[in-house]
Amino acid sequence: MATVIGMLMSVLGWLGAIACAGIPMWLVTTTTLGVSTWYGLWMSCILIYNQRSCGFNDFSVQEALKFKVLTIAAVVVATLGLLIGLIESCSQRKLHRCSGVTFAIAGLILAVSVTWFAILIKQGFDNPLVDLVASMFLQNDLGASLYVGWAAAALLLLGGIVLCASDNNQVMYYPQPTNPQQFLLSPSYP
Repeated sequence: MATVIGMLMSVLGWLGAIACAGIPMWLVTTTTLGVSTWYGLWMSCILIYNQRSCGFNDFSVQEALKFKVLTIAAVVVATLGLLIGLIESCSQRKLHRCSGVTFAIAGLILAVSVTWFAILIKQGFDNPLVDLVASMFLQNDLGASLYVGWAAAALLLLGGIVLCASDNNQVMYYPQPTNPQQFLLSPSYP
């Protein structure tokens, strides 16, 4: 039962990691004029008076590249863990634990990526004067993708831990014969 729960948590975390990578809401910037800009790993959207326009991301390539690499690495490692978990249907205990470790590693990678991005958002600009002037007109907020990423990382970590900790030994029940004679195939001839 614990293995099913662990695998379910891990699959939900894997789906959450995919959603985190795809949803363009890592950073939400709102101006005093009511214009919102959503930045994701791959694209950005601008919302003006309930009219949304999306295009490819305009982050600097160097800044976004590290988060893209970490997030995609988390998705790939979680996919590997899922494949190992599906192979595990033969009830091999070592493969089950390997799947759990792989899911836990994917959760750690995703947590690092999302947390690192959130820290950079909260730190703001390097220049305090630019930060002061920008804060009068712009408000940077954490986007929904970061929260999805944290939830997915938690599910991947917990699912991996449950998979590693679950005891996969299946006790086979062999009924004891009540009459030992019934198991003899044939009488022996001298």
